[in-house]
Amino acid sequence: MRALLYIVLFAISALTYSQSDIAYCHRGTGIASTPHSAPVSDNFDMKYLILDLAADNLSTSISGSSTLLVEVVREEPDEFTLELIDELSVLAVTVDEDEVLFTHSQDLLHISRPAGVQVGDLISISVTYEGTPNPASSGIFSGINNAQSNAWDNQVTWTLSEPFNAKSWWPAKQDLNDKIDSVSVHITVPNHLKVGSNGTLTRSLSLINGKTRHEWKSTYPMAYYLVAFTVGEYVEYNNYAKPAALSGDSILIQNYIYNNPATLPYYKDELDMLPEMMELFSELFGLYPFHQEKYGHVMAPFSGGMEHQTMSSMGIFTFGLDAHELGHQWFGDHVTCATWNDIWINEGFARYCEYIAAEKLLSVKNARAIMEDDMLSVTGTDTGSVYIPLDEELTDSRIFQYRLTYLKGGLLINMIRELIDNDELFFKTMRTYLQEYGGQSASGEDFRAVLERETKMDFESFFQQWYYGGGFPVFDITWTKLVGDTLGINIHQTTTDDVSFFSTPLEFQITYKSGQVKRSRLYPTENHQYFKIPASGQVKQLTFDPDKWLIKKVNSFHQVDEKGNIILQAEQSTEKDLQIFPNPASSLIHLNRKVNSIKIYDSTGRSVLLIQLNREEPTIDISQLPSGLYFFHAADDTTQWTGKFLKE
Repeated sequence: MRALLYIVLFAISALTYSQSDIAYCHRGTGIASTPHSAPVSDNFDMKYLILDLAADNLSTSISGSSTLLVEVVREEPDEFTLELIDELSVLAVTVDEDEVLFTHSQDLLHISRPAGVQVGDLISISVTYEGTPNPASSGIFSGINNAQSNAWDNQVTWTLSEPFNAKSWWPAKQDLNDKIDSVSVHITVPNHLKVGSNGTLTRSLSLINGKTRHEWKSTYPMAYYLVAFTVGEYVEYNNYAKPAALSGDSILIQNYIYNNPATLPYYKDELDMLPEMMELFSELFGLYPFHQEKYGHVMAPFSGGMEHQTMSSMGIFTFGLDAHELGHQWFGDHVTCATWNDIWINEGFARYCEYIAAEKLLSVKNARAIMEDDMLSVTGTDTGSVYIPLDEELTDSRIFQYRLTYLKGGLLINMIRELIDNDELFFKTMRTYLQEYGGQSASGEDFRAVLERETKMDFESFFQQWYYGGGFPVFDITWTKLVGDTLGINIHQTTTDDVSFFSTPLEFQITYKSGQVKRSRLYPTENHQYFKIPASGQVKQLTFDPDKWLIKKVNSFHQVDEKGNIILQAEQSTEKDLQIFPNPASSLIHLNRKVNSIKIYDSTGRSVLLIQLNREEPTIDISQLPSGLYFFHAADDTTQWTGKFLKE
């Protein structure tokens, strides 16, 4: 999960989902656009990492050593290269315990390769270093941070390396396709502090001078950016999940909560939902992938969470955020994106885990409210693809673009589920994908290959249009009750970005006056197309996309007679039933009917106003909003409307 960061907190429709949950994995203030890191040597594969560092909770100062056990896989070049920021001073480098020459500049550590080292050799590269990284320039993306939690009065030092900043605190090979087979993180701190990290706490060893070394170890493959530690004053609160696959055995969920008497009671209800959530995901996606170690959380003062393998770093706990970071253990940690262009493999799937957790543990209504809110955000701006094109710079802000990477990415998974139209097959496909790529990295194309093989469906056009392509379709639709038992549906599609036509099936629901309901899927092959479908009986209403799973806008939707004249019916609800006036407006807008609530978004999809209303023809003060285009979502007990207006 993870990974991300803008720090916009999107509140989900308060009518059905009060804890909208922050949707970014990692978030914080001060977002920097860190460019892609420099290339490093590909002449070795990482096998085992041992970090032995001293730290505290008062600064980012660290000192100690990093030892990488690597397998040599190529003769050239005649040196090994690691990434390490210049602010950290390298004191010595050894290869198999023999000191070697090195140079350290421009955040690269070049290490001489001893004569006699052959392809296939296992060697250890040890670096002794110290220093105080300065996180001010990169904010939360700086790799290592220190800050005070003002809400809970705790100061913490923590690492957060995604995407390119492991080099800020250990000499790293930042390669998504070279996972480290196993990791040991040993952190020495003053006795009153605890350390949270990956895997299992094997021991806490008391040392002289009032220090303790906390030794964590994980034996599962791990991407470089998921290695982490956090230092602070914590209390431990644990619970246990019992997935059915373990036949009564349990998985530890280990929580390091701020040592403040008010913190644990505040978050206890959310923490106590984690066992049920893990059991659900284990049932749907396969057993929790790191079940032989643990899952857990450690708190740090940033706004959101980060899916460090087996122990997520958390600024807060909410239902959606907890589901997101837990989901990342399958999608992002167990299987990691093969390139940052394919960050959907991590974040889109983790966002989808929020939908599933809400659907299965809360209600379908809750899940649909989240997805509807995401849909409004995604369609609030006309452009952008989920896949990051090769010609776009891989900066933090683009990789973790909330509207595209998270929201549109999650909605694509939901669209795939709807197109398969068979939950048993859909979740079997997800499990097969995780089994095939577990412990490795995967691309969007890898997922598509599994998807097509398991479902026997062709998703080529879907991926070209929805994953690689930008924008979404906009529809103008009219329908006519023809003589006899037939409906005529005229569909006109335009698009908002580089895709000229979206060929996704369109779903319609016919509601008869008898109360009977029938659904039909239409398969347009061009932008303007006319269909006839059976409709035996008196039609009360035709609904387009009744479950609201298709990413789209509807510009107009009308019943017309055979001459094309619009037929207005009292029981037919359309967007035009609700009007906002004047439009454009400068200070006040008025609604022509009573609604329960209205939520207003700016052109980026950010929620800027949520108002509960209980009076006829309400008036809303928009004087404090900046000039620009805004979108709204309003609802009463039975109907929902969307639209837009211009603030002058």
